[in-house]
Amino acid sequence: MLLSSLDLKAKYDSDEDDILRCFIIPLLGVAARYDRAVGYFSSEVLSAAAEGLEKFISSGAKMRLIIGDPLSDCEYEAVMNGIKNPIHYKSEELANILLCSQDRNLKLLTYLVANAQLEIKFAFTHNGMFHKKIGIFYSDEETIVFSGSANETLRGLSKYNSEEIVVFFSWDKDSFTKYAQVEIDNFNALWDDNKKRNKVFELDSYFYEKVKDNVNLELLRNEIFSDGLNLNISKEEDSIPFFNYSFAQSNQELLNVDFDTRLPSKPLTVKGHPFELFPHQVEAIKSWKNSDYKGLFKLATGSGKTFTSISAIVELYEERKKSRFRHVCYS
Repeated sequence: MLLSSLDLKAKYDSDEDDILRCFIIPLLGVAARYDRAVGYFSSEVLSAAAEGLEKFISSGAKMRLIIGDPLSDCEYEAVMNGIKNPIHYKSEELANILLCSQDRNLKLLTYLVANAQLEIKFAFTHNGMFHKKIGIFYSDEETIVFSGSANETLRGLSKYNSEEIVVFFSWDKDSFTKYAQVEIDNFNALWDDNKKRNKVFELDSYFYEKVKDNVNLELLRNEIFSDGLNLNISKEEDSIPFFNYSFAQSNQELLNVDFDTRLPSKPLTVKGHPFELFPHQVEAIKSWKNSDYKGLFKLATGSGKTFTSISAIVELYEERKKSRFRHVCYS
């Protein structure tokens, strides 16, 4: 079946459209491959797309997924310099989540991984968010590209959030060449780790081997699709991403911010120039951290003791905040 045989629009707005049911599900049912890069990912969207996903699985279609994960300043620098590779932790974490969970949504993801129909990579970025949202559906002869504000969550692809996506069709060659090809190139550059601000890692082979070795595909498929999935998902059911990010991600609730409370942060600029530590300051903080955050800074006058101390306090705060978040997730 051709992608062009579907009754699709050039733009979807969640104020008027159910993006998941009107766009994602029909395409999953006919696509040979689906590439997706998102800031958030939740397994609930796979469950809600079960009708199209069953056809996707049966046809042997493949999915490549890139998920963003922010890092603190020091973590980002370590990753970009090849000192640290956080993907080992991610691989073990995700394997345990999939194999230990009785959640039906996660079992869909487990099946795709165990059946070699899903590859996952993480895009680590600097402090802020990896906020790209690119989606590409391929058939043997046609391609559909979409981009916009929607993440791969129920709220992002349904009427809960106010979201929109713009769609480009390969058979509309003029607009596809102008606007869509660059998105395909961007995704492929990310997948191949050829972007400057992001470091993209594939999950360890250990992850795929562990999932595959501990799953009976036939039994799992029968369990998932025997009675069908409950698609009547209530508005109260949040699609909170199931990965434990370096920083706690938003659960899409509005927070009351106390502006009288100041959180520690590094300056963005100093005397009109972007703030950046000198090598001797970075080395001083590194030595302090390696000494279990104990010690004295002894620097010459004018060498930046104050800024070194401020940066050290911020990094200590970020590390303790992250540790508390991980404790909550695993307790």
